[in-house]
Amino acid sequence: MNTNTFPFVIEDDNGEPVLSVTMRQPTIEDQFAFRAALNSGLSDATTKILNTCTVSAEDPGPWLAKADADDNDPACGVDWARVTSGIRMRALFALKINSKKKGHLIDVDMLCPECEKEDAGFTAVVDARPIPDGELLWYEPEDINAVVEAIVTNSPLMSSVGGVEIGIKPPSGTLEASAERFMKNARKPKVSLDEIKNQASLYGMALRLASVDGVHVNDHQRWVKQLTEDDYDELEAATDATDWGVELTFEATCPRGHLLAGEVPFVYLFGRPNTAMKALRQRQRKRAHSKKRRPASQE
Repeated sequence: MNTNTFPFVIEDDNGEPVLSVTMRQPTIEDQFAFRAALNSGLSDATTKILNTCTVSAEDPGPWLAKADADDNDPACGVDWARVTSGIRMRALFALKINSKKKGHLIDVDMLCPECEKEDAGFTAVVDARPIPDGELLWYEPEDINAVVEAIVTNSPLMSSVGGVEIGIKPPSGTLEASAERFMKNARKPKVSLDEIKNQASLYGMALRLASVDGVHVNDHQRWVKQLTEDDYDELEAATDATDWGVELTFEATCPRGHLLAGEVPFVYLFGRPNTAMKALRQRQRKRAHSKKRRPASQE
C-alpha cells in the first residue's frame, strides 16, 4: 500500500466490515479547503474532505454511491453524505491522525478561570491520536448489527420514551446539514445564540424521529418540545445508542499551573490556518519561481 494511504475500516459485532475504504493523507490544500468550506457548515465541509481523500472503497456497505445522471461511476464509491454521523466523525479524525508533519496535533484556544483576566487565555496543544488511557474515546452502538440492518433496509430502530413507542433514524450527514441550515436560518435580531442553539437541538432531535406513536410526522418537533426533562434525557439516550461516535476530551495545564479539562470541537480539526496558509503560499511562490527560471522551449 502506498505510504500516503491508509485503511479505514468499521466492523460489526461479528468482525465483518460495515465500511472498508482506503484513504490518503490530506494535503495542506485539503486541510485549508476544509477550513474554507466551514462557511457552508461542518457537515458540508466534512463530506467534501472525505470525498476528496477517499481513494477506493473495498466495501462501501450500505453507503454505495450511485452513478450520476450520465451513468458515470462515482469517484470514491462511497456516498459520504449518507454515512452515519459517528462514522463520518471517526473518518475525519482518521484523516487528522494520519496527516503529515505532526498533523495529529490540534491547537485549542482556552481560558483559565483561575487566572487573572488579562492572563487567562492560552493555547493547549492536543494529540488526536488514540491514547490507551481513554483520552480519545470512540463509542459504538449498543447493537451494531441492528443499526446496520436498519440502515440497509432503510427502516427505523424502535424504542420507547415515556411509554410512547418511537422509531429512530440513524443520524447522517444529510440530517446534520438540515439541522445546520435550520440554525443558520434561525438567526434573528433579539434572539440569543443560546436560544438558537436550543431551537436547533430540538429541531435536530425531531429530525431523528421516523415515527412517534399517535403523533403526526409534522408534529414531531412539538412533541419533543413538550417532553419532560426526564423523558428528553431518555430520548437522548435512545438516539445515542444508535450511533458510532467520537469524543475528544483532554486535560491541560495553563501557564500558571492550573489544571483544567477541555473538549476539542470538530471545527478545530486541521485548525492551524496560519501555518497552512504560510506553507501553501511558500509552495505557490516556489512553483512560480521555478516557472520563471525554466528556459523557453526551442521552436
